[in-house]
Amino acid sequence: LPVSWEMGSVADALHEYLAEEKLSGGDQWYCERCKRKVDACKKIDIWELPPVLVLQLKRFEYDAGSGRFRKIGCTLSAPMTLDLSEYCSSTQA
Repeated sequence: LPVSWEMGSVADALHEYLAEEKLSGGDQWYCERCKRKVDACKKIDIWELPPVLVLQLKRFEYDAGSGRFRKIGCTLSAPMTLDLSEYCSSTQA
């Protein structure tokens, strides 16, 4: 999951990861049917939750000025259990 200094919880990182992203300008998507680049939206959906979910936090960012990676050292709160039903695109059993 992506982490930034503004985040305060693992839920914030999950929300950012699953947010819809608009592809336009230099990031346009190539449409096979149209044979050209077009504006589009990209989104990740969770269809089914596993019994145990392991999350990896992306806590480093590239600093172009120094040419090095820098650790994002913010503290994220994380509950012992996390209700992910609001992020699922289908009803969970």
